[in-house]
Amino acid sequence: MKLLLQHRILIGYIILIAVIGSMAAIMFYERNRVKYRNAYFSNLERRTDNRYRLQP
Repeated sequence: MKLLLQHRILIGYIILIAVIGSMAAIMFYERNRVKYRNAYFSNLERRTDNRYRLQP
């Protein structure tokens, strides 16, 4: 089956946009995970610090 050059270029652009879109989605997802992890460890560190301050 022969495809016209225009169709090949269009298919290539569609694939490229799909790949870039999925990479952006992964980056946003990972950024949110890092943000959550940092907040969790910051909270954990604060609790541990308070626990040691309260001990006589």
